[in-house]
Amino acid sequence: MRTHKNRVPTRPNRKKITPENGAAYYAVVERADEPTEEGTVVNKEMLDEFLAASGTTAGSGTAFTLAQDGFSLFDGALVRVKLNRDMVAGATLNVNSTGAKAIVDAAGNAITTGAKSGYWLDLIYNSGAGRYVIVGGDNTGRAKYEANTAVTTHNNSSSAHTALFEAAKPVAGIYTGNGGLSQTINLGFTPSAVLVEHPHGYRVSAGVSNPQGISTGGLAINGYPATEIGARVIEVVSNGFTIRANGTNDHNLNVNGQKNYYVAFK
Repeated sequence: MRTHKNRVPTRPNRKKITPENGAAYYAVVERADEPTEEGTVVNKEMLDEFLAASGTTAGSGTAFTLAQDGFSLFDGALVRVKLNRDMVAGATLNVNSTGAKAIVDAAGNAITTGAKSGYWLDLIYNSGAGRYVIVGGDNTGRAKYEANTAVTTHNNSSSAHTALFEAAKPVAGIYTGNGGLSQTINLGFTPSAVLVEHPHGYRVSAGVSNPQGISTGGLAINGYPATEIGARVIEVVSNGFTIRANGTNDHNLNVNGQKNYYVAFK
């Protein structure tokens, strides 16, 4: 990409004037056009704001195109597009027949859930990766966070979800209680924190006013478990988190067959 710089003269406004019939001489020129409104100065800041391409896309939700006369693809090219269709997983963009390039988030991950039709997106071309990276726009935040957020029903086995979990942050999910005194939910990564909630939204058991009642949810941070009267009831462990009962009957977060909710953060 061309580097824009402001000119730094040693003699501002000095001009060399060469008459058709005479010797050249120098003069300092001062604008004196008495404008009714000052115009916009064209300088480095203005040039940096110029777009390489801008407009409404055509094509399908998986293969967008944009017609832009004079467009040439270069590293750092800023392209602003208004989507003509909902973006779907694995979408590409082809500007002025320069080739279909994958649209990814700032981490280089392919977009799995895209922006909606009618939304604007700002994209920067990364020549090293050969991809357009989402960097701004009305729906960019939504696209990026949906690409990095997974909601799934956990079957107490990470094998079916490992790839999804590794790419996702945060991970929202559901685990099913087994009725035991403890259960470890294997996420495939060690979270920095996990929030667990009872499906009814309880914080203590029904009818219990004492804050030291039966645990029905809470936040645990890696190294700092959620406790009930000193007992660890939600704890971050290697590759997941563990739910524990504080006593034989206190297992409200692990009732057999009960679906409980969690959000785990990488």
